[in-house]
Amino acid sequence: MNIKKNSIVKNLQPVPESQYRHDAGMIPAGSVGRVWRVNRKSGTCNVTFKDSKYNNTHVIPMNQLETVDNSSQNQVPKPGDIFYTSWGYEQTNIDFYQIISVKNKTATICKIGSDRKYTGPMCGECSPVKDKFVGEPFQKRIVYSVNGSPSMKIASYAYATPVLHENSFFFSEWH
Repeated sequence: MNIKKNSIVKNLQPVPESQYRHDAGMIPAGSVGRVWRVNRKSGTCNVTFKDSKYNNTHVIPMNQLETVDNSSQNQVPKPGDIFYTSWGYEQTNIDFYQIISVKNKTATICKIGSDRKYTGPMCGECSPVKDKFVGEPFQKRIVYSVNGSPSMKIASYAYATPVLHENSFFFSEWH
């Protein structure tokens, strides 16, 4: 069994939904989750399950887990796809990125500009402008969620996820 960080696994036995709530119920055997941490010394993994209503991380013995190949469910990004990050403290910064190319699990991306429309003092809505590149292209590793949705870690505080709608995004700037 080759379980490592970011492996997709299913539990072989039911798991309590929450160790802190007496009314939480159980996550049934066969539920799919992502491994966030592996402790080989204790033989346990920290797993978050797709169907967990509390989104808790569960510590589960490795012998109660089985790896699952869900690569066929992954929504592989294509050149031209747009991703965004939303980050900030006391303000909401939105950055957009466009996929230039994809090779295996690595994407070459470039930051793109946005149309900004102010709807109030120091806040408003923005939307991406495809092919309006800002700066140089760079590479990022693509990781997939339990449901196959791609994301990329842009910085320690920002993960890029796909733009899935035509709506604009709220931003605020307090400076």
